[in-house]
Amino acid sequence: ATPTVDGERVYVLGAMGNLFALDVHDGRVLWQKDYVREFNTAVPSWGMSSAPLVDDERLIALVGGEPNAKFMAFDKVTGDEIWRALSSDWEPGYSQPMIIDAAGAAQLIAWHPRAISSLNPVTGAVYWEIPHIVDMGINPATAVHSEPHLLVTSQYGGALTLSLKDDKTQPDATLLWKGAGEADLDHGIDVNTFNSVISTPVIDGAYVYGLDGDGLLRCLELLTGKRV
Repeated sequence: ATPTVDGERVYVLGAMGNLFALDVHDGRVLWQKDYVREFNTAVPSWGMSSAPLVDDERLIALVGGEPNAKFMAFDKVTGDEIWRALSSDWEPGYSQPMIIDAAGAAQLIAWHPRAISSLNPVTGAVYWEIPHIVDMGINPATAVHSEPHLLVTSQYGGALTLSLKDDKTQPDATLLWKGAGEADLDHGIDVNTFNSVISTPVIDGAYVYGLDGDGLLRCLELLTGKRV
C-alpha cells in the first residue's frame, strides 16, 4: 500500500496487515495495529494493499476484521478505535476508500467485493449500499466520482455507474447501468464495456475512458455505458 503522510506522521500498511504510524522525522513507531492478531482479519490472496485515509482526526482503513470491522476508523494520533462498520463475511478486497462531497454531504465510499457502500466518515453509520458481487474479491481500481455520478469497474464484476441523490440530509444512490463482467461472458471479453483489473478509469464530461484487463482502451458514455 502507498504510505499516507499527514504532517508529523506517516502511516504504512504491510501486505500481511500490519499498520504502523511512524514519526516522519526519524521513523520512530508511534503506534501500530496487527489486523490478523487484533481483529482476526483474513488476509486476501494478494495481501493487504488499501492505503489508510486521513480525515480530520481519524485514520480510516480497510481492515476486514471481526466483528463487523471491514472498515475501521482510528484516532490518528493515539491509534484508539473510533468506529467500525460492515460485516467481514467476505474477504476485504483491495480498493482504496475515498471521501466525496455529494450534494453537500461528506460520504465515505467503501467499495468491497460484495457492494458499494456509503458511510458517514465521522460515525461509520451506513448511508446506502448497492449490492455488487466481484468474483475472487479482485477490486483494486479506485471508484471515480464526478458529481452526481460514481463509477466503479473490475474485471470479474464489470463496470457500473451510480447516480447520487441530491439530498445531504438523506444520501442515497441508484444504479444507472451495469456492464457484463468477465464472469458473465463465454470468452471473457465484452467489446461494449471495459473490465479493468488494475487501472482506474477517467471521467471527462459525459465520457469514461479506461483500459480493460485485455489491454484494450475504450470510451463509454457515462450515463448509459454505451461504447463510443
